[in-house]
Amino acid sequence: EIAKLEVQIKDIAQLRAEGARRILLITPKTLVGQWREELASLFGINAVEAHTYDGTLARDGVLIIGREAAGSEKGKEAMLAAPGFDLVVIDEASMLDLLLAHHLAKAVRRGAHLLFVGDADQLPSVGPGAPHTAYSAAKFAVKGFSEALMTDLRLNAPHIKVSVVMP
Repeated sequence: EIAKLEVQIKDIAQLRAEGARRILLITPKTLVGQWREELASLFGINAVEAHTYDGTLARDGVLIIGREAAGSEKGKEAMLAAPGFDLVVIDEASMLDLLLAHHLAKAVRRGAHLLFVGDADQLPSVGPGAPHTAYSAAKFAVKGFSEALMTDLRLNAPHIKVSVVMP
C-alpha cells in the first residue's frame, strides 16, 4: 500500500513541477488525512480537502475529496461547475462505481491525465450502479482489470490519457 502511495505522490509532484495547476485526488474519506500528511511530508505539497458545498473544487492546487462526496449528486454538480483538472487520481479504483465514473469522465478536461490506482485484493464497488461491465469480470485480475479499463477508456474517452498503477 505504501509503495503504491509513493508512486502516486511522485506522479503528482512531477505534474506539479511541469505546471499542472489543478489536481484532484479521489479517495475513500477515511484516507483523506493520510494523503494530506504524505503529500506534505514527502514533497511539501499543501493539499486541501475539497467539499461539494463550499467552492473548494474550483480552486487551483492539489485537492482531495472523499469518494462518497465526489460520487453524490452534489459532487457531480460541483465537479461539472469547476474548471477542468490537469490530473485526476482515483485511489482504490476497484471500488469505483458507474455513477462516479460518469462524473469523473465529465470533470476531466481534454489532454488531462487520469490515474487509476488499485490492487487485486481490494473490495468490489460499494457505490450505486454496477461496476463497469468492460472490466467487472476481470476486476480482481490485475492485468485483466488494467487492460480492460484502458481499452474501454481509449475507445470511449480518447481525450483522456490513462495510467494504471497496480502492484
